[in-house]
Amino acid sequence: MEPLDNKMSCKIKWTEKNQRSRKVVKRSNCRTTYKYPSIKANRMLQAESLLELNAFILHDIDPNITSYREQPAKIYFRQNGVTKTHYPDLLATTSNGHILKEIKSNREANDPDVLLRTKILQAYLPAQGYQYELLTESEIMSEPRLSNAKFIIKHARIKIPRNKKNWLINNLLKFDTLFWEELKNNKHFGTQIICRLILEGVLEIDMNSIWNENTKLKFSNQ
Repeated sequence: MEPLDNKMSCKIKWTEKNQRSRKVVKRSNCRTTYKYPSIKANRMLQAESLLELNAFILHDIDPNITSYREQPAKIYFRQNGVTKTHYPDLLATTSNGHILKEIKSNREANDPDVLLRTKILQAYLPAQGYQYELLTESEIMSEPRLSNAKFIIKHARIKIPRNKKNWLINNLLKFDTLFWEELKNNKHFGTQIICRLILEGVLEIDMNSIWNENTKLKFSNQ
């Protein structure tokens, strides 16, 4: 059956919650795939490449992204009168709406077919309430942001009870300046708690600067 009728230029077929539009990790794979225990998604995600895995990490630590999931849908669209099928890599939700994302290496991102598909979907999808983005290798692998994100994820897998979190915030407000070296060595805070507060969007650092003992932190609402 034709997925698009004569009046439709684009159609999204969503997967069930926690399901994927196609299987990523399987025994017959001839290339390396990855499983990633996402904090924000609260489940194991499957990545088709190291590039996708790193994109998951960046989405996990981005306070502007409230939720995300991999392989969320199948998109049917028309290109030069022919019905095409596309499997976006991610669906990210922010306070400003929903974004379907495709992850590509720099070489793939410059492929004429990929560029044309991106242009078509960026024109079609807003009418259905979704934006469409091409997320490239250069953006994902940008340093020192990626290394900073990996450090946060490595140490932020603890949960802080609400009453303790409020106590921590009240005590952080007593500091004139929040320096990483001082906070990580403070018996009330330490690496794990500070990284968790960054993950939850309470504190922030300049993700595009090298993280060292002189790194300054601030409250995200400042």
